[in-house]
Amino acid sequence: MQFHPGSILKMLRDVRGQSISLRRRLTAYLIALVCVMVALVFFVFNLIGIVNPIDRQIEKALSHQLDMSTSYIQHDIEEMAAWGLSFSEQISDVVDQTLRAHRIPFDGLRNNADALNTIQHEAYDAVYTHMQLTTCSGAFYFLNTTINDSLPETYYNGLYLKYANLYAESTIHNKPCMFRGSFEVARENGVNLYSTWQLETAAGTFDQAEALLEADIESPARGYLLTRVYSLPDSWEQVRLLCVPILLGGRTIGVCGFEISDIYFQLVYPADNAEQDQLACALLTEADGLWTGQMSGNRSGYVAPARAQFSIAPRNRYIVLDNGTDRFIGLDREITVGNSAHRIVAMIPQRLYDDTVRGGQIKAAAFMLVLMLLSIGVCVFLSDHYVKPILQGLSQLKSAEAERQPSNILEIDDLFEFLDARDRAHEAELTRLHMENRDVQRKRERAETALSHLHAAGIQEVDPEAYALFCSSLCTLTPREREVFDLYLQGKTGKDIQSLLNINQNTLKYHNRNIYDKLGVSSRKELLKYAALMEKDAEKSVP
Repeated sequence: MQFHPGSILKMLRDVRGQSISLRRRLTAYLIALVCVMVALVFFVFNLIGIVNPIDRQIEKALSHQLDMSTSYIQHDIEEMAAWGLSFSEQISDVVDQTLRAHRIPFDGLRNNADALNTIQHEAYDAVYTHMQLTTCSGAFYFLNTTINDSLPETYYNGLYLKYANLYAESTIHNKPCMFRGSFEVARENGVNLYSTWQLETAAGTFDQAEALLEADIESPARGYLLTRVYSLPDSWEQVRLLCVPILLGGRTIGVCGFEISDIYFQLVYPADNAEQDQLACALLTEADGLWTGQMSGNRSGYVAPARAQFSIAPRNRYIVLDNGTDRFIGLDREITVGNSAHRIVAMIPQRLYDDTVRGGQIKAAAFMLVLMLLSIGVCVFLSDHYVKPILQGLSQLKSAEAERQPSNILEIDDLFEFLDARDRAHEAELTRLHMENRDVQRKRERAETALSHLHAAGIQEVDPEAYALFCSSLCTLTPREREVFDLYLQGKTGKDIQSLLNINQNTLKYHNRNIYDKLGVSSRKELLKYAALMEKDAEKSVP
């Protein structure tokens, strides 16, 4: 059955007037019942969290943010790694040229201030140029040597430039400052010194970068990595480094790369707040069982927590991040940068998630409850207008004497008309049969009278001795012959007997001849005459 708006409106008008067929009434009733069941199922599923459109919206927003953040971060890091390889080659060339000019091996750089200053002067342009070409907050190199190895601590010589006073993701107008390096190189290039400037980098400051100095690396492309987040010595800044080994003659002589500070990460990778407030993203790295890294808020003013050090636990489709102060819920994706593994996470505060989901559940539950109550009301209305008329019609059917009233249900009214027509036809048939019975009764009475006259006349015509022989010889008939004899007495013809006994004509003739011979008759007519006299005598002998 197909429905269109016109037919649905007609159905509603018919339901009100009770002139609709049972089929359509039942269809409307079942539709309302299905609505009740569906609303009930969704109501229960919503309460237990299986179906929750708000939760799906949050998941969609987190997934969208995760895709965006992963795409941007991975693209920038891959580009940074490519520039890092170029950076490594240029520093290696500068070191090689300096060694050749001073006619010393690499180990001859130790305590050689002139040669190390020459390398920094020559390498400055490479450091500054690559810092401008790359999405970063700074660039550096340090060599596995020092200007003074008599100090109690170990140091590494090199340059470390940073952008000062970052306020936007674009660094075109930002001036660099020197975090590590020769102040003479800084003065020569018009660069200010960082507030906690030092000449060289102390060992242990960036342990993952220093580990590359001891690693057996075939080429820079096989040895680069992205470090975890470090605190800059004597500074409030948190940074992570993309490190590329510097090779010379198959030997790792130093490390170069780029810095990504927390501030720069927040400026370059803000979360999109179009779909969800307080959305944040983070780049995390595991260290000692905890995930530390950098976080960014969104452009609407939401600021990410300063402490990005989390324990992570799974929760259904999400992960829960806890830093001891704040809890977040989000989605994550693993990325690999060279020889290091990291996680990119899109997340929102768990309290906001719980409140939003709970509010969505309440709204959805209220809507489905209203829908369910409306559907129940429709079911009650349809039940009253569907079942009640049927029960009334059935009650009229049970009472034959009751006057049948129109039920306004097509099938019930059609049934009443059919039963009335059948009753009239039945009465007419009874009248006809009664008349035929009276006719048959009169014919029977006339036949009995005629038979009595025939019997009286037959007794006079029958030879008593032949009749006595006939009666006494019946016991000589075989069972089959007696069966044929009885069928003749019932008025059956020869063809009837052949069909009933499943015998052919010759067999019947054979039985007829035996019966005639044993009973002393010459024809079936004489046989039936004697049989009729015998039955008449039997009736007279019954008291």
